[in-house]
Amino acid sequence: MDPAEVVRRRLHAQRLRGPGLASADDAVRHLLAVQAQEFPYARWSLAQRTGGLGAASEAPSNRAAAAVATALDVEQSVTDGRILRTHILRPTWHFVHRDDLRWLTALSAPRLHQGNAGMYRRTGIDAAAADRSGEVLAEAVRGGRHLTREQLATRLQDAGFTATGFGLAYLIMHAEISGILASGSPVRSPGGALKQTYALFDERVPAGPPVPLTRAEALSELVRRYFTSRGPATVKDCADWSGLTMADVRLGLQQSLATAPETLATSV
Repeated sequence: MDPAEVVRRRLHAQRLRGPGLASADDAVRHLLAVQAQEFPYARWSLAQRTGGLGAASEAPSNRAAAAVATALDVEQSVTDGRILRTHILRPTWHFVHRDDLRWLTALSAPRLHQGNAGMYRRTGIDAAAADRSGEVLAEAVRGGRHLTREQLATRLQDAGFTATGFGLAYLIMHAEISGILASGSPVRSPGGALKQTYALFDERVPAGPPVPLTRAEALSELVRRYFTSRGPATVKDCADWSGLTMADVRLGLQQSLATAPETLATSV
């Protein structure tokens, strides 16, 4: 495929060209996960994929302009818990729709904990510390309480943990990856900047289907969503983005092609 054609198709797949999506929520659903290391810029990343003209199949004169999401729209979705900001995939901060976070966490967690093992050892987070800190953090936010990182640090320190620096960061990240914490409603600092808060995962994330996705089904879903929102792309591209092995991506691709061959096209 011509490089210019690859660029054109990717821009359309990512909704940076052509019809936009109806809302920031829809943008996150479409992309599955959107890197959100810097919250202000991540809001713009979602907003620029909304609005634009209506369906391309309509005559130009009939295509009405849709509203473009604003920063406040994105903030409201995060406040309401429709969009959650958490450590997932490689791991780094990502926006994920609440309907996708449970299965995506279950799929990613084993590899993320494995990748963090060195920092867990360095910061003294063994199995016992992880279990006990998880209990402390869960109790701190239970009942709809949304606490900042500093407030969680105080709770952990009161329970005997040296919760500072990397130690604090990895205790909280361990709880996120383990499905204990999710993002809460942001609060404003005295200077006006938005600050992340944390809430109980089970109070922010829907329970999901009675029968959870199998690992093969989850791999298939991730791979399908990646290629339909970012393709044309390679297996390595998907592995680099997701943090999965190339073998896992190939397995997901095989599953997708077997169950819904019309959704993806492959070439050698």
